[in-house]
Amino acid sequence: MPGVVGSLVIAIFGYFGWTTAQEIKEQKVRAADLIKSLDQRQLEAVEALTKFKGAQADITSDILKSIASKMGQIANYGMKIAEFAGSQWDTMSHEDRIRNCLEAADALSAADLGQEASAALSFIRARQGIAHLAVGNLTDATKVLEESLGCNVRKKPDRPYNLACAYSKFSQVPGSAATYTDKAVEMLKRCLDLCTNEPIGSTISRAYFLAKIKEGDTRRRDSDLDPIRDSEKFKEFVAAHRPQVLGFSRRAGSP
Repeated sequence: MPGVVGSLVIAIFGYFGWTTAQEIKEQKVRAADLIKSLDQRQLEAVEALTKFKGAQADITSDILKSIASKMGQIANYGMKIAEFAGSQWDTMSHEDRIRNCLEAADALSAADLGQEASAALSFIRARQGIAHLAVGNLTDATKVLEESLGCNVRKKPDRPYNLACAYSKFSQVPGSAATYTDKAVEMLKRCLDLCTNEPIGSTISRAYFLAKIKEGDTRRRDSDLDPIRDSEKFKEFVAAHRPQVLGFSRRAGSP
């Protein structure tokens, strides 16, 4: 009997031992398959990453190529602006001023910046218009100054003021006095609407422009407005703003 029990125990342990060994073997096979699968996926991931980096490099290259010309034109625009910045403008001939303005505007257009270029274009056209106005090219001056005002996205008060000066000079053309006087005064109103209440030293202050507009201050008075100074429209405009004018002029000792 003991022999039978012993044999049975051995058989049971042998069976479980064989079963355990079989399961371990199967688990090893599954583990090997899983490792192989993971290796394959890792390889695929590496290949996908390589392709992505290649595509990324191509996209970057295409972007750089597409903006290279724009960047070049922006740099060209900057160089042209630098040429007539500050005191250099005063030493330039009329032809050089106009040429620089046109070349700067062309570079800005070629950069294809859309509405983002409006402020810069407004500045260029203002300078170009002033250059034309200085030598009496009224038609050209009016055209570009109207364009400067049209893209005045930063609400600079000098843009309508410059146009008022052009309209004022145009009022001297026979048959144009009433029309262009009205236009000039309207632009002066728009100028003051855009001004600040800063001291007269600021070129965007009401005091600064009123000093150019008013008749009494000969040191600052703008001769471009002389053609309309005797008109009733202009006198009414000055009278409406006389309290502000006299307010700061008396403090400064002006008439």
